[in-house]
Amino acid sequence: LADDMGLGKTIQVIAFLSGMFDSELIQYVLLIVPTTLVSSWLAEFARWTPGLRVKEFHGSSKVERTRNLERVQRRNGIIITSYQMLINNWKQLSSSHEQEFTWDYVILDEAHKIKCPSNKTTKCVYMIPAKHRVLLTGTPVQNNLQEMWSLFDFACQGSLLGTAKTFRMEYENPITRAREKDATLGEKALGLKISENLMTIIKPYFLRRTKEDIKTNRADKPDAPLPEDQGDNAAPIMPSLTRKNDFVVWVYLAPVQEEIYRNFLSLDHVKEVLMTTRSPLAELTVLKKLCDHPRLLSANACIRLGLEEQKHSEQDQGSETGVLS
Repeated sequence: LADDMGLGKTIQVIAFLSGMFDSELIQYVLLIVPTTLVSSWLAEFARWTPGLRVKEFHGSSKVERTRNLERVQRRNGIIITSYQMLINNWKQLSSSHEQEFTWDYVILDEAHKIKCPSNKTTKCVYMIPAKHRVLLTGTPVQNNLQEMWSLFDFACQGSLLGTAKTFRMEYENPITRAREKDATLGEKALGLKISENLMTIIKPYFLRRTKEDIKTNRADKPDAPLPEDQGDNAAPIMPSLTRKNDFVVWVYLAPVQEEIYRNFLSLDHVKEVLMTTRSPLAELTVLKKLCDHPRLLSANACIRLGLEEQKHSEQDQGSETGVLS
């Protein structure tokens, strides 16, 4: 489930699980979420499905965590835990009375946390036996197709896109090649065809709706009834939101800013990063600060650039700041 943020992935999952429990189609669910969202999920379950047994496997008390887990495994219900807790306790979560325990559903919120097949989090979630797996993320693809493969490989238990090596050769390489500047017309056509084929394969297992889709659907059905007012706590109706406009304003660097900017790009370690496949995120952050104001740089960065207080004074006197709203 890859809907845009704000379209109710949490409520959809809660409604789905409520229906499955009411129909007695499932008994045991493990929900893995970021640490900061544990309390939010508990509150949403309490609000929408107060009759469900929902326990947390979280917090500093090992006794209480174990008690909650055993209650759900012995009867039925939902266990909510965090990724960090999973890493430290995956053996306990995958067993009961020293025997393997299989969950009906394992659900991952912010599932892009397992986008890297080799990281510890990904390896630990694979160790949890489950009949079904559901992933929630608003960003199914962040940097490359290999990340998407990792998500679908876990969700479909390796039955959809083959091994990582096979996927790279059959899909990722030709699609990536087609997007390069020097790609031939044949390579572009092949990449497009393979991309369309890939979307056809994953479509039955992939649901994504954007805010723009919702607005369009509402515009196509002007006579559709609006939801009844549910009081002060009611969620806002999206079609009533005003249109958002993005303005891009190009602002020239002051002379001193430009000098510092070029000095930074001339540093040896920056040149090395730009000429390799290493992530330039840290260097881009410095450049962003330079564009905002050189005084945002740390003292260490100023020393490495050989900046003098006089230059900062000149910058303060020679630049103006404008605020757009």
